[in-house]
Amino acid sequence: MYFDLNVPIPPPASGSSSQSVSKKGKGKQQQQQGSTFSVAFSPAQITAIEARVDILVHLGYTVIAFNQTVQKKVEQKSFVNVLDPLLGQLRRRQGVVYLKRLTVVLDEDSEKGFGLTNANASLFAAYDLLALVPTTETTFSLACLTHTQPSPLTTHILSIPLTLPRLPFRMKHTLVRAAMRNGAVFEINYAGALGADDSSSGGGSGPGAKRNWWAAAKDVVRVTKGKGIILSGGGPGETELRAPKDVGNLITFLDLPQNLAHDASTTTPKSVVLRAQTRKTYRAVFSEPRVVIPGQTSEAQPGEPAPASAPTAPASQPADPPPGPPTVSITNGSTDSVGKKRLARKEMAERLRIQMDNERLQLSLLVVQVPDDYSFTMSLAKLTSLSTQTLSLLLERQRLASLPPFGAQPTATSSNNLHIPQITRNMRQLKAGILEMEASEGRSEAVVLLKSQHGRMRGMLGPDADALGIESFVEEPAPGGGQTESAESGVEGEGSSGSASLSSTPPTDLHQEWTRKESSSEPVYTPYTDDPEAGMHPSVMLQEQRRVMDDQDAHLEILSYSVNRQRDTSLQINDELGVHTGLLEELDTDLEHTHSRLTGARRQLGRVAKGTREHGSTVTIGLLILVLLILIIVFKT
Repeated sequence: MYFDLNVPIPPPASGSSSQSVSKKGKGKQQQQQGSTFSVAFSPAQITAIEARVDILVHLGYTVIAFNQTVQKKVEQKSFVNVLDPLLGQLRRRQGVVYLKRLTVVLDEDSEKGFGLTNANASLFAAYDLLALVPTTETTFSLACLTHTQPSPLTTHILSIPLTLPRLPFRMKHTLVRAAMRNGAVFEINYAGALGADDSSSGGGSGPGAKRNWWAAAKDVVRVTKGKGIILSGGGPGETELRAPKDVGNLITFLDLPQNLAHDASTTTPKSVVLRAQTRKTYRAVFSEPRVVIPGQTSEAQPGEPAPASAPTAPASQPADPPPGPPTVSITNGSTDSVGKKRLARKEMAERLRIQMDNERLQLSLLVVQVPDDYSFTMSLAKLTSLSTQTLSLLLERQRLASLPPFGAQPTATSSNNLHIPQITRNMRQLKAGILEMEASEGRSEAVVLLKSQHGRMRGMLGPDADALGIESFVEEPAPGGGQTESAESGVEGEGSSGSASLSSTPPTDLHQEWTRKESSSEPVYTPYTDDPEAGMHPSVMLQEQRRVMDDQDAHLEILSYSVNRQRDTSLQINDELGVHTGLLEELDTDLEHTHSRLTGARRQLGRVAKGTREHGSTVTIGLLILVLLILIIVFKT
């Protein structure tokens, strides 16, 4: 979307006005403000404007602002709005937006008053954009500091007369930065670079207009650093119109980056058009603020009854907020934010608790079906997988048994019976598979390790192993001096404290060995835990987490305050640097003037010295005559 916010409209060919005058008092006349004007454009003017709009649309412009220029004071009795009748006569084009712009030239005659007062606000309300063309130092300062403040008469465009032989004012960094901070932009009309006549908007014309335009435009880009600039046409005819990308390439010769040149025709004028709508609001506020009271989930408009309380939604499914327009909170920021954070933490803790209960329920219902008539021979990989699955079920059973309960107290057998059917089936199938593998492959190392793991898992069940009918392996002594049995006993003692000694003859039953070691106060098959021991209760843990979060919120608020202070300090430093930059530039200007004066004096001294060398004899004779006269006067006296 490309913008051209300066399409000059010539004054209409004909117009008439009728005024009503009434007398009040002796010798006094008061002119009524109600004056009627009729504006009519000739068919030739309408045809020329239509042709120019067609060219702009063909070049790619979609937002066109028709510009009416006023070079005298705006008054109720003499001001005429020529754009409203014009837009009624122009042909509408699909996808093209027409805007109305008023440009006021601030010259020496209008310094004392140019009509931008609240009394004339009704005249300016009909225009979408307001622009100023300052031509003196005073008007430029007034335009940057005063007329860019939020009000119904805010001017968002400052058009600089670039075709004058010299800018009538100096663009100071402080004034330019103040105008840009208030949302104003500086306009560059590219028609001056093409040699177009710009005298109607305060500029100049003639053969030197192009040279003046390039020098002044470079100065504008240098002061603004390429930001806050819009590109407009400003040409009175069709021959001065150019495509947006052609204008962007032309502006790059002003040492303006390509991206900023593109923004000068797209995003920057778009933001100006949107910001100009704030002239119709109070202090540039777009939306109407609504009061939000902390602790209330619904808001009641003035004069409307409060809505009935809705039924409370379950904790696991928080109710969605009612749809509506966005609201602006005008409350104490710190209190509102802290209350919202605490409410969000409570909801998060409740959802976490419900999620943990659901996971526990799913784990309790987790059953991996293994057929009871498992009679075919399983490979080593299948046996290893079955052993790993059974060990995972045993570890999960021990972990859930060690966790503190939520809500109601569990029964004595709720944790002991967890996964028992599946564990029993897996243990039996594992034993059968190990025996079949031993019968087919012999007593290999894999068989020994699987037997050891089977015995360890049986020991993890403890006294429940005999009750469930899980039998252990009955090993016969091997003729090798009991090396295998010793190794198996060492593997079985991994879960203990390591104090069990290796024996040459293994026990006949692992349960008997466990009973013997229990009676001898030696630890046997202590429950394997991959998690630390249960500490604080979840409610206590949640309170501790809330306390830590509150401390973090306090630290974050302190950090936010420090960042804001640092930002304010940085802005002050930036302003001071701008002032120093302006002072340095003024010093550079004074030094240039001093250097030029010294150069002129040096040239004059050189001319005097040259004349002295050329007329040396004449100077000598003159000096001798002067000395002779002095001697005569002395001798006579």
